[in-house]
Amino acid sequence: MAMIAVQVVLEKLASFVAEETRFLGGVRGGIDELRDDLHSMKSFLQDAEERSESDPGLRAWVKQVRDVAYDAEDILEEFMLRFSPSHGSGFVHFLRDSYRSTLKLSARHRLAAHLESIKARVRAISERRNAFSLNRIDMPSTSSAAVEKWHDPRIASLYLDEADVVGIENPKHLLVSWLVEGEEKLSSISVVGMGGLGKTTLVKKVYDSHPIRRSFDTHSWVTVSKSFATAELLRVALQEFLETANEPLPDNLQSMTDVQLIDALRKYLWRRRYVIVLDDVWNVNAWETIKYAFPDCNCGSRIIFTTRLGNLAESIENTTHVYDLQPLPENEAWTLFCMKAFRGEPKAVCPPELEEMSRDILRKCEGLPLAIVAIGGLLSKKKKSRFGMEESP
Repeated sequence: MAMIAVQVVLEKLASFVAEETRFLGGVRGGIDELRDDLHSMKSFLQDAEERSESDPGLRAWVKQVRDVAYDAEDILEEFMLRFSPSHGSGFVHFLRDSYRSTLKLSARHRLAAHLESIKARVRAISERRNAFSLNRIDMPSTSSAAVEKWHDPRIASLYLDEADVVGIENPKHLLVSWLVEGEEKLSSISVVGMGGLGKTTLVKKVYDSHPIRRSFDTHSWVTVSKSFATAELLRVALQEFLETANEPLPDNLQSMTDVQLIDALRKYLWRRRYVIVLDDVWNVNAWETIKYAFPDCNCGSRIIFTTRLGNLAESIENTTHVYDLQPLPENEAWTLFCMKAFRGEPKAVCPPELEEMSRDILRKCEGLPLAIVAIGGLLSKKKKSRFGMEESP
């Protein structure tokens, strides 16, 4: 499982550098260093995972590797979503993109700080491997051919068609009902679960659904993450609300203070029914610093949190519902895996000669949808054979 997580990040880093070189700014060197550190760590993971069942200390180390890989994915995902160039042409488009690029400078600096934190964790975890006398098993580095074939599995999972997402329909309908029904007072909903369960995927489907778009006057999506800057969270929230409503941004948005941003949000949201997603909240302090920006005007407004912290909802007032997202059951995990890995086969059915190996791979994913989507996407690019997988031309 940790091997899969690290491989996904390595492939993503390679693709990211290849496609986004012009927009990396001062973080390019840090991304290259992170890729090298993760590749070095990966060479010891096969031995570690094989021995971890009988060694609790080694099992904890493997879990740390997996967790830091997921956190690295979060950082890259945020950069891709927020800093990749938009498409379009013309002078107006140029002016809009130029203006927005200035708004992104502080967020770019925050990303660089996140990246340094991840690199420090990777190095500390890598140093701790010395206590286990692990054997190094070198594997091929990411090739340019692999880069050309690679698509970002986590980003793709956000935008899958409904028919391609397994096990999401019931929780989606439940969350939609929690959001559009109930009391008129402001209330919050938390979607809780470990990294890789697909919290963001689920909430994105809810957020984009017709009932939500129809029921709320204005919408905002803010990625919080471990390290956050209050002004940046408020600025992104205001910008999202205004842009989804096709309203102009303030000329001084970049220079507004925390108090000015809170006042602007309160003024704009007053008497409007709004919904805001605060994605990837790591501690209640993130909410405490911005909560006064969101007024309760008895319009049925809603706040959605996604978090790995099971006790977060207890610390947030006005919480009405908590959805505890669980790993996929075995049958749904198998359906999703086959859908991604064998999309070229009739009805996406696993060939009998590959079933034993495929189920062994699936067990390592531990029911985590994002891991299944990622490894399934990788395997779909391979030639199938009775004795293993070979690279397709």
